[in-house]
Amino acid sequence: MNTIKSKSSKRVLLCPLNWGLGHATRCIPIIDALQSLDYEVIVAGYGKSLNLLKVEYSNLKFIHFKGLEINYYNGIPAWASVLLQGFKVYKSIREEHEALKLITETVQPDIILSDNRYGVFSENIPSCLITHQLSPKAPFFQFFVSKQIARLINKFDTVLVPDYDQGNGLSGDLATNKYVTIPTKCLGLLSRFNFSVNKAESNIKLLALVSGPEPEQSDFVKKIYHSFVQLNDRTAIIHNSAFTFSNSENKVVEYKNISQKEMLQIIATSEIILCKAGYSTLMDLIVLNKKVVLLPTKGQTEQQYLVEYLNSFNIKCDQIIIDDKEVDVYDLSLFPNPSQQSLKETLNILFPAD
Repeated sequence: MNTIKSKSSKRVLLCPLNWGLGHATRCIPIIDALQSLDYEVIVAGYGKSLNLLKVEYSNLKFIHFKGLEINYYNGIPAWASVLLQGFKVYKSIREEHEALKLITETVQPDIILSDNRYGVFSENIPSCLITHQLSPKAPFFQFFVSKQIARLINKFDTVLVPDYDQGNGLSGDLATNKYVTIPTKCLGLLSRFNFSVNKAESNIKLLALVSGPEPEQSDFVKKIYHSFVQLNDRTAIIHNSAFTFSNSENKVVEYKNISQKEMLQIIATSEIILCKAGYSTLMDLIVLNKKVVLLPTKGQTEQQYLVEYLNSFNIKCDQIIIDDKEVDVYDLSLFPNPSQQSLKETLNILFPAD
């Protein structure tokens, strides 16, 4: 196992995954905390997640670092799409591990932080994996999946879990795996929304917050748009998909390519948020104490598990009609979010004193 040097070591290489934007958005509070500790942060990534961080941080150095691209096939569950590309997944992990060697030779980092990129570890540089999925939910062969994931995780030096309590927090069973043998530390719930907001009233009753990979994002936006058009309440959709609104009556407000601060203002002043049950999205909405409607992606076992798990906290507060169906409304202000060691302090202990 690699040992992290003293606090005089200042350079951190951060490498987020590019599956949707959640892996990038939860890196925002990590970058902020590291910068407040005077660490130099270099971001290596690709696609929309890298572009998002470039917009947020004009002062950082960015490196294009290609990684895994998964194709999602219409008509089959998300887990099946990933399974069918198993060889491609392992090939990509090997390739990004080799590419990392060239990057580390150039930038000479003192520590590597990899957000769910299993090939981004070094045999010579302390490497931490940021993930809440130590044991992803599988529709079958859970034992095999847990052992295979642990084999990949154990190549790192430390796991950093974006949750306040491993096993009993928001991530539940996802964050426990008896086959993972390296140390784990909890970072607390990570949200990109850490600045103040104008609490002015809004007339938006229902706001859909849509992200994720294509073509799923466009398909979801299209479905929600046609549902919202039928409602009498004022509605809105935040998205970056290719779907085009045909909204002659302006019943559905569209927000596209907006800043993080604009997004926070819209979310904070909307009554109910409709979204998929992505983990990073849930962290944001818990921090903002929002009421939410969760529509997990069909065949996305993690999202389906998180909705079922939230039911155990007895935070349902209402039901509304969407697409002629009753759906539950959850009040995330009732979700436990205990005070904890700050993210800044947690990251600081990764660099032991001299």
